[in-house]
Amino acid sequence: MTPARTRLTSWLALLAGAVLALVFAKDSGEHADAARAIGWALLAALGVSLLLAVWGRRLVAVLELALAVGLGLLVLFGEGDRKLLLGVALAIVGAVLQLVMAHRWPTRADRFQRQGSAVQHPTSDLDVWKALDAGLDPTSDDFDGSLAGRETSPNKTQPRPVVGADQEDQQ
Repeated sequence: MTPARTRLTSWLALLAGAVLALVFAKDSGEHADAARAIGWALLAALGVSLLLAVWGRRLVAVLELALAVGLGLLVLFGEGDRKLLLGVALAIVGAVLQLVMAHRWPTRADRFQRQGSAVQHPTSDLDVWKALDAGLDPTSDDFDGSLAGRETSPNKTQPRPVVGADQEDQQ
């Protein structure tokens, strides 16, 4: 299973578990408020896990797992609705997937990182000036650091005539 699919499966399982906890919490008798609070906490933890990197996701997954187990204990030993056990099971599956697979998921900052090999820029001031003399931009990503076959000597360029210099010499 690809990292994108495991991430989607985990988040959907957590979302379904939280929604089921919120929907069936009203039938949980005296523990309805606690079941509803756990459902909202699962939703909040899911939202936070969307923004975090690997270790943050793992920490949130442990919290989600603890919330799901707590809801399960509330249902089993309290007078909660047995339908909540489906939400508990989904939340546990989602939290375990997130805990185990979080290191394979891309972070939000990954899309801003450069892919492939690094570009070699000139290392000395002389190389920078040679690149500029050759008409290259030494700071661009297209510059490969090679000046082979390019004219870089300023002595080979033709001087520009000064406007008006001939008129002064004639007078």
